[in-house]
Amino acid sequence: MVTSFPIFAHEISNLQVFVSYFDNIKKNTFVLNILTLISGTAISQGILFAATPFLSRIFSPEDFGVFSIYAATVSIIASVASWKYELAIMLPEKEKDVQALFVLSMLATLATAIVVFLLILVFRPLLVQYATDQINIFIWIVPLGVLFAGWLQVLISFGTKKKIFRSISITRASQAASGVGFQGAIGGFKLFSLGLVWGKLAGDIIAFFYLIIALTRKQCIHMKTVSREGIQVNARKYKDFPRYQSFAQLLSSLSQNVPYLMFSGLFSTEMAGFYMMSIRVLHAPTSLIARSTKEVYYQKAAALFAEGKSIHKLFKKTTFGLAKLGFIPFVLFGIFSVWIFSFVFGQEWETSGIYAQIILPWSFLGFMNPPSTASLYILGLQKFSLKYETSLVISRVLVIYLAFTLFNDDLVTLLSYSILGILFNAFLIVYCFRKSKTIINQ
Repeated sequence: MVTSFPIFAHEISNLQVFVSYFDNIKKNTFVLNILTLISGTAISQGILFAATPFLSRIFSPEDFGVFSIYAATVSIIASVASWKYELAIMLPEKEKDVQALFVLSMLATLATAIVVFLLILVFRPLLVQYATDQINIFIWIVPLGVLFAGWLQVLISFGTKKKIFRSISITRASQAASGVGFQGAIGGFKLFSLGLVWGKLAGDIIAFFYLIIALTRKQCIHMKTVSREGIQVNARKYKDFPRYQSFAQLLSSLSQNVPYLMFSGLFSTEMAGFYMMSIRVLHAPTSLIARSTKEVYYQKAAALFAEGKSIHKLFKKTTFGLAKLGFIPFVLFGIFSVWIFSFVFGQEWETSGIYAQIILPWSFLGFMNPPSTASLYILGLQKFSLKYETSLVISRVLVIYLAFTLFNDDLVTLLSYSILGILFNAFLIVYCFRKSKTIINQ
């Protein structure tokens, strides 16, 4: 009994340390908010990842290739549908300005979706000449996809400002669950074509309605404080967002999605499908942490900057924290990726495993850079962001086209694209690291 007492005391000490650790997490709202968002993102990515082996056996690489073209098109347009006014929602201190920017963002998104529909109506005869039958069908779905994806983006930004992180977390989980549910049902029962496309749209619509109801119940939306004059004042005050950031974001989204469009056009729709599967699996765990960290970092860093404090320490801690967290998982995945894709998704998806190995270093630096991209908005570096994204999209188009022209090889083309991504991401991180030292709100 006597000899066991020190052991028992040691166990009590360990338990106290364990309890103290979780008490500290509860007191640290920054970490707690990240964990809350991560939980929703984790569930959504877990659902997508768990459903992928099932979907990969229902839909062919070509089906995924067609879906990648639809998703790329919607993503490019939806990324700027609100003219990037949703980013400005985080900045004002007065509630009436927050509400005005929210309404402005929603109206801008609706206007963008209407313009997309009218453009399709006018130019459809021209588009039909260069599109496949499946693309001709989904082209009419694009305006709806833009509308709900854009609105959901605005609601998430507004919800982040209101700190309803739990509702945002549930929104992401419901979006993934409903999306893959519809995709599986449509594909499994052969209800109609384009099951991946219709499933994605259904997921976005359900997530939108859940979050708008959650915001209403929590009394976050105060329409009585919104006036036309207030909307106009804030539209002028934050005009740099549509003037610079919207174009920069358009270029950013275009550069991220240009491989799907160019691989499909230069090589084959099947290659676009292989590439989409590699990105989908590789980014499932990384976006789990990176996207949630970016949103909470943006909220915290914007608050510090508004108070006239430096964001450098927070930037450094967050960026290097992501690097430490991701290094070992990225290395392990790179070693076993070919086997993982063949075993989990089927032998026909082995090419996606090879693609994943090629783009892995670029993806790792992309995993590190969410604080950098968020800091560009906070530090007022919209003009730099525009130049950066312009250079990036032009470089990506040129690299893919030149590699195809010179080598006509998918692996060489993808390797060239990955190396370019490494160089640009490394430059952005270093640039923002230096700027976060020197720029302080006066």
